[in-house]
Amino acid sequence: MPADDFRSYRRRGPEEESQVSALSQDLTQDLTQEHTDASSEEESDSFEGGNRHLGKKRCCCACFVFCCMLLISVIAGFGISCLSWPHTVEKKVKETMKNGDRPGPHAVVLWGDANLDFWDKPYLGFFQWNYLKAAIPNVVNLAVADAGLQDLLPLTQEMVTHYNPSTVVLHGGAPDIVMGPRCSVDQSRSAGDAFTLLKQIVETILAFSAETRIFYFGMLPEPESKDDWSKRLEYDKMVKDFCKQLAMTRKLPQQPPLVFIDVFSAFQQMGNPHYLYFKGRSHLVDAGYRLWKDWLLTAMASKNTNVSCIIWNNGVCQTDAAA
Repeated sequence: MPADDFRSYRRRGPEEESQVSALSQDLTQDLTQEHTDASSEEESDSFEGGNRHLGKKRCCCACFVFCCMLLISVIAGFGISCLSWPHTVEKKVKETMKNGDRPGPHAVVLWGDANLDFWDKPYLGFFQWNYLKAAIPNVVNLAVADAGLQDLLPLTQEMVTHYNPSTVVLHGGAPDIVMGPRCSVDQSRSAGDAFTLLKQIVETILAFSAETRIFYFGMLPEPESKDDWSKRLEYDKMVKDFCKQLAMTRKLPQQPPLVFIDVFSAFQQMGNPHYLYFKGRSHLVDAGYRLWKDWLLTAMASKNTNVSCIIWNNGVCQTDAAA
């Protein structure tokens, strides 16, 4: 480098140093500002993250509260339903007693669940009900859909006291087997438990009047209830044995107090056709009630050799007390 240039360079040194110093200060300030901004961003992110975390906690709490309220409402609804249903049955029975037909002496009372209740309902058994009523003018339908024997038992004494029936047409047990006791976690009841309820109902009726006759329609082999068929058959057998036991307490020529109409066996012998049931699944329709009407009238009108018949199947006496 020429000497003049060197000397010139040396003369510019302090100025350059001043510029370098200024640049250094600027750079330091920039770095400091960047660090400050970065710290602010981190704090902001941390704050936002905290908010998000708090939001998640609030969301979880809200979901938990909602689930608890839903569970409480379901439990409360179950409790209200199971406690109120017997009162619903009682209300309907008492309304029928107050506002329904007055059959007079020698009343024939239908006492049971849906399959008896629907007998006089349009589109189900109404036409057959008219035929039945023409044959038995003093018949009254006091059955209640979905009523279990457990619901009917407390009302049986009031029923016989009010009507003093000469005949009771009885059917039930399936709701008790399927649903189990009211307000219980058990979803079913044994055939023996259901039979105990029926036995108590029969004994209540006969205790009021030993001359009352009871015609019991046995279980239906409903297509939608195949899982319960074994229980239903077990239950039917208990009722048949009870019929025989009661018949032994009556001396001929008195008629047996409890007569069993075997629906399950008769329907099975026919192939259990779907046209007997509403929508082919459960509850009877006109074709089924036509059979019930014929079977009941045949059993009630039994004379001579069939006067002591205990068990009927498709209009034919299967078991006779005199045999």
